[in-house]
Amino acid sequence: LNLFSLYLFGPPIRAVLSNEWPWTLLMVTVALIIGYARKKWSAAEMLAGHLSSDLTRLREELESRRSDLERLHELSVNLSSSLEPQRLLKNLLEAIAALQKTDLAMLLLLPEPAGKRLQVETSAGFTPEQIALFGDIPVSAFPMRRRLLIEDIEASGGNLPFAGAANAIGIRAVFSSPIINSRNESLGTVVTFFRKPHTPSDRQSRLVELYTRQAANALDNARLYRDSIETLAAEQHRTAVLRSLSEASVQINSVFSLDSLLQVITNQARKIIGARQAFTTLLPSGDWGQSLSYTSVADGQLAMQFPSERSETFMLACSFN
Repeated sequence: LNLFSLYLFGPPIRAVLSNEWPWTLLMVTVALIIGYARKKWSAAEMLAGHLSSDLTRLREELESRRSDLERLHELSVNLSSSLEPQRLLKNLLEAIAALQKTDLAMLLLLPEPAGKRLQVETSAGFTPEQIALFGDIPVSAFPMRRRLLIEDIEASGGNLPFAGAANAIGIRAVFSSPIINSRNESLGTVVTFFRKPHTPSDRQSRLVELYTRQAANALDNARLYRDSIETLAAEQHRTAVLRSLSEASVQINSVFSLDSLLQVITNQARKIIGARQAFTTLLPSGDWGQSLSYTSVADGQLAMQFPSERSETFMLACSFN
């Protein structure tokens, strides 16, 4: 306003306006301060908006990780609560398929460490006829030490061993993760199939790797448990046989007549072997005409006809001594 008045009225007004310049400078200074503060306020609002977006993203990521940990914990509990390999592997495959949001999955194991073929241990979403389309799956079809991702089978142009089966079933993408135990031994691989071109996220890939590690440890525990049960059963059987032999020895040494001796031997042999019937034949000097025969039958069983001296049973016994 001062500048406009000076321009409009000319020099006569200068004396009047000379006292207004300090106020003009003050108003300009206040205006500049307000503008600078407003600029800072806008910058602070933008920063707060960015921080709010980052906070929302971090909350979502934390919620996702919490959900992942809950799934991993639930899977670990399920794997630890079962020592049956088939059920264990079925739970693992269902968890991985649910994680990657697919209905087609397959778990392949090596029957032996140096095997050349993979065996379909369990599957999800496949019929027996569809599994038969894969045929014999060579070890080279899936890496045993690293992950494999084929985003689009049709676009890859690779000569896959299961390309025919994939085309017949309508599979477009494949992802596999090896199963490696704590001794760094490859036990097999988990393969998930997708009906459309697909790329799993890094989070899903890491979780599948964690799942397979848990499964490898649980599978080792199940196999150790099975081996220990088999060893225990074998030792119990051996102990029972030794006890039966001891009892048979006592009874054999407690009889003095030939008839009683042969009958005791027949009874004890049947019990030790676990047969329903047993026959014993003694040939004095190899003379069939003077043979002595004895039979032992388990309780509740009907006696079978005693085999003749010319039967295959006697011929085998004599030929093998």
